[in-house]
Amino acid sequence: MKEIVDESFAEVSDVGRVIMESYALGFGLSTDYFAPHFERHSSLLRLIKYPPTSGEKIGIGEHSDYGCLTLID
Repeated sequence: MKEIVDESFAEVSDVGRVIMESYALGFGLSTDYFAPHFERHSSLLRLIKYPPTSGEKIGIGEHSDYGCLTLID
């Protein structure tokens, strides 16, 4: 399982890099503009299964994300 999770995490990290490059292009900057700010990033992978609910409360409840991007699969 570790190999699968590590590979998935690497792929999602690549998606994040592409998104940041797209943001830079959208602002008229070079694609590597944000790269220096993410050389020592603190990425986090959480494996969470959200159980089905019949009420209005879903997910893990109210919270704040502290990163630049949050990618949910």
